[in-house]
Amino acid sequence: MKRICLLTLGLTLTLALTGCGAAPTEQSQAIPPTPSPTPEIILPSEPANTESAPPAPVETAPALPPEPTAAMFRFEGLDAALFDGAYRAYFDPEWITPFADFPRIVLPHINVLGTYEDGGITYYVCDIMYKQHYYDEETKQFDDKAGSLATACRIGLADNGDGTYTVESGLLPPSGGDYSRVLREVFGPLEELYQQYTSDNAGALTPIRSFPASEELWEMYREAADIE
Repeated sequence: MKRICLLTLGLTLTLALTGCGAAPTEQSQAIPPTPSPTPEIILPSEPANTESAPPAPVETAPALPPEPTAAMFRFEGLDAALFDGAYRAYFDPEWITPFADFPRIVLPHINVLGTYEDGGITYYVCDIMYKQHYYDEETKQFDDKAGSLATACRIGLADNGDGTYTVESGLLPPSGGDYSRVLREVFGPLEELYQQYTSDNAGALTPIRSFPASEELWEMYREAADIE
């Protein structure tokens, strides 16, 4: 009896020690430490600048005299369209500098020598004397002497049917090697007129429509532009 009690006591102690010292069968995952928040540093703001910066200087183009328009000469209808066409032809950017680059007032004295139609456009073949009044930007004065350019010109107009016309084209023969070819193109099918114009008797041609003389146009422009 005493021996059985001792065995039972030893078994009880063994089981107790085994339950207390055994390691867990699953390893627990380590939880990383939570980083401490970085303190936010707030700098004092600079006081707002209430003074506005001065505006940048604006470069203005030099004042030029007004470009001539048909209205300055009280041209209407066909005369207004011919004036616009002749002026556009002179300032064609293909062969001559624009007004702002080389300031001058150009007034065309137009003599219409003949007309022909092609594709719904009426072409007016003209002899034009362009008077060039050069302007000095420093003195704000025109030169006493004016330059001249006498040339043939073709102006293409479309009749709007209400007494007005739309300028479709303006053609001047340029200086240089293309002069003769373009001059022939100006006259189109008007072969006889072309032969007369290029002959020694060109001065005998009678215009079928004519503008005021160059001197009269200049005075009309000065009055309309209020130039003394």
